[in-house]
Amino acid sequence: MHAPAEARLSGLAPSRPATVTMKGSALIESLVAVLLFSVGLLGLVGLQAGAVQQASQAEYRSMASLLANSVASQMWASDRSAGTLQNQFASPDGSAYQLWLAQVQASGLPGISSANSTLPSISFSTLAGGGSSGTARSQATITVYWRAPADTQSHQLVTLVQLK
Repeated sequence: MHAPAEARLSGLAPSRPATVTMKGSALIESLVAVLLFSVGLLGLVGLQAGAVQQASQAEYRSMASLLANSVASQMWASDRSAGTLQNQFASPDGSAYQLWLAQVQASGLPGISSANSTLPSISFSTLAGGGSSGTARSQATITVYWRAPADTQSHQLVTLVQLK
């Protein structure tokens, strides 16, 4: 038999198929694919865990903000004189503060206790009058603390309210 015309023209002999076979390469490729898929899946699980933690923190911040706004609205609805605000809302002895403290403790905000100094607090200061009236006004500082079960430190939300 003669070689094909192209091989005769170029002076090359026809090539033979390779005798070396690649046994097991499909298995290695499959293992690499499973490894990459597993790493990707672990990454997704880590992202999901982070998202759940951030959602919990957002829930606690929202709850703390709601509780602070609740007591601020009670202050606005009351007699806003400095003496009355101090007697009713100042921590730890004010009667309205005690009611609000019970709400905070029943709210489900985690880690609120006197043992780890995470009880909410309300304090007042008097600010000089401004504008045309010159009437002094009170400023309430409302601080709500919480500590999530997995956290080592307490978080706090501080709200300032000016009452005139």
